[in-house]
Amino acid sequence: MISGEPGIGKTWLAEAFAERRAAEGWLVAWGRCHETSGAPALWPWQQVVRDLAGRVPPSPAQAAALRVLLGDATQEDDPEDDLATGAGRPAEASEARFRLHQATANYLQTVAADRPLLVVIDDLQWADTASLGLLSDLALLLRGAIAVVITVRSGDGPAAVHDTLGLLGRHDALRLPLAGLDPAAVAELSGLRDAASVAALAERTRGNPLFIRETLRLAEDQGIDRALTGVPEGLADVLRRRLLDLPARHRPAIDAAAVLGTGADRWLLAEVVAHASDTADGNVDVDEALDAATALRVLGEDLRFTHDLVRETVYADIPPRRRAGLHLAALRALELRPGADLALLARHAMAAGPAAVADAVRWASATAGQAAGRHAYEDAAQWWRRAVEAHGTLPGADPREHVELLLRLVRAQLAAGHGFEARQTRAEAVLAADRSGDPLLAARALTSLDAPGLWKFYTYGDVELHTVRRIEDALAALPEGDSELRCRLLGCLGMERYDGSADPRCDTATAEALAMARRLVASGEAGPELLAITLNARYLGVQLPEHMVELDAIGEELTRLGLPGFELLGHMIRERTRMDLFDVAGADRAAGRAGVLVERLDLPWPRFQHLIWTGTRRLLDGDFDGAGNAYAAAAEAGERLNLWHTSATLSSALLARHFTMRDFEGADELMTHYSPFPAHQQVMRLLIADSRGDRTTAETAREQGWHALPRDFGELPGLCLLGEAQIAVGDREACAVTYRRLLPYEDRIAFGAGTFCAGPVGYYLGRMAHLGGAAGPEAARAHLDTAAKRCAAAGLTWWAARIAAEREAVRG
Repeated sequence: MISGEPGIGKTWLAEAFAERRAAEGWLVAWGRCHETSGAPALWPWQQVVRDLAGRVPPSPAQAAALRVLLGDATQEDDPEDDLATGAGRPAEASEARFRLHQATANYLQTVAADRPLLVVIDDLQWADTASLGLLSDLALLLRGAIAVVITVRSGDGPAAVHDTLGLLGRHDALRLPLAGLDPAAVAELSGLRDAASVAALAERTRGNPLFIRETLRLAEDQGIDRALTGVPEGLADVLRRRLLDLPARHRPAIDAAAVLGTGADRWLLAEVVAHASDTADGNVDVDEALDAATALRVLGEDLRFTHDLVRETVYADIPPRRRAGLHLAALRALELRPGADLALLARHAMAAGPAAVADAVRWASATAGQAAGRHAYEDAAQWWRRAVEAHGTLPGADPREHVELLLRLVRAQLAAGHGFEARQTRAEAVLAADRSGDPLLAARALTSLDAPGLWKFYTYGDVELHTVRRIEDALAALPEGDSELRCRLLGCLGMERYDGSADPRCDTATAEALAMARRLVASGEAGPELLAITLNARYLGVQLPEHMVELDAIGEELTRLGLPGFELLGHMIRERTRMDLFDVAGADRAAGRAGVLVERLDLPWPRFQHLIWTGTRRLLDGDFDGAGNAYAAAAEAGERLNLWHTSATLSSALLARHFTMRDFEGADELMTHYSPFPAHQQVMRLLIADSRGDRTTAETAREQGWHALPRDFGELPGLCLLGEAQIAVGDREACAVTYRRLLPYEDRIAFGAGTFCAGPVGYYLGRMAHLGGAAGPEAARAHLDTAAKRCAAAGLTWWAARIAAEREAVRG
């Protein structure tokens, strides 16, 4: 990785490196990222692959995927191959993207088999999300004699660029930050012999080669003394001073060139200037203007600006109304060219303002579809959002069309793994459907969140009553009998009502939906996707200890449906349910399969959730440092999600670590993001206070009574902690009640879906029987003996030792 300030010479260094490698017998391929040129998705990789494919043809197994990467998929490709058509099912979106990335890596390795390969990606700060995703996967997939050189402008680019650089750094990438040239190098570059002038030039330009060259060009006309003393110190100001040497009659053509970017040619420029002539000052001789700009070295012989910063400076100085007019002129000219890139048309349409709103909707939608076809789902979501926003400003637009755009945005967000954003978009779609007057359209919007989900896509503990009512109204409006829409609505209803209250309607609605899905699939009226969606709804609607065996069976069934996204979900469910059922080996097998798919599908939420599970698994082994490291990795992954849920989950997991270690130092700060339920807050605060010898909190609990625990996936660890708190307070009567509630689950591990693991339930039953007076020493010894044997048989040696020590403390 080569990084530096704008114009420091990153490209020159990469080119020099490439020339040296080529001289050593390397095969060199270049790719440039240029957001400002309106480049299509995966632009740098398209350049690299097109270049290499002309020299080293891909194998038939690689060809279909590379045609998608190049944007060349045709009807000749297998219509059943979603890599060729881009029409993969939403649940398989990430699987298709992984296959594309894997095929690209395989092709590069094929190229490198006979001759070492050097790939140079220039100006990564302008890369699109799909390019960054491919680069990140290649860091894991590439093998053999392949070197990748990346240049990036320091401090520029969105957060995704810096996330990618961080990931590459963790794979031992060499990073070369570039500084400015020293005075000796400035003297060599400039040719100046006067030491004072060299020192002044070095100080003013901070050794920036581009700044040095531009200042010297200014000096050719104004003299070195004036160039060094009479010009502001900013590079853009130096560029503007040089641009003043262009006659005013030439500026319209140069402005048009800046609007068109790197894709301009003389004929296109002439068309754009002619289209925008009503806002220009008279007729413009484009050839004369271009020759003048080339003579001043504003443009090169290829009509590209001599540096992107020159173009950016020209573009920024165009008045807004004139800029919009030039974009509209560029759009109209490019629409007549059959090879025009869709993304370029969309960018010009959006920048053209109100005069091209309908065009913006059209071309943004087309670009979104193209991005999805290349499995660039993040980029597809961005373009669908732009299409939605443009459509929202279109006078007289059809509300039904607006809903359809929003539903496509939901689909892209789900495919990209952004479930919470998709939920917000769904709410927009439901409101827009109301304006359409079509109840079926509203029902489709309500059921659009059908991606695999281990957790719900909204703040846990809340129920959106307005959403529940909308679903119930939609169900009432549908005819009786089986239908896919009715099945989806019932599943949604059960999920939406899950809030920790064990609402029986969660059970009845999801059970009815699942039975209906099985009938529809058996009759051929629906495919396995409906069954997968409904199984997921059932899982999310009835996460309670008494349903654990059924939940485990749901996970098993999901792994066998042949849908990669739901297969991952099934394994992630089973790594939790198997552990809860005290099948540690089974949980580890499921986790191993889940880990492979997490890396393969590369979805942000599953990665975060699997890291949480990994930390909790290590906690069960008494590996507190390992658990802390896994939670730290989860925290890093959670930061990229930027959602409340990650903080709450991490706080719960870290508090479980404190609790298991019996060390609450530093736990107080975690309470802010801990559970929203008063019962959880009360118990944890009491345990923290008791560890410090503070009896005030215990006395308050005895006076005020105990809050009711929520009935949810965390019920078993909640009961274990409640029993510990009641022992600390000395409330034997309450402890006996908790003991009886927990007794049916003696053969379980209180795993809390991996977010809060308390450990073997038998251990806590033994403590409550003895220390809490719930059943007496004999029962306590029986519980502890059984729990110790289970732990030893399962390989949980740390817990076996801990329980054995507890057993020794129980006296007859």
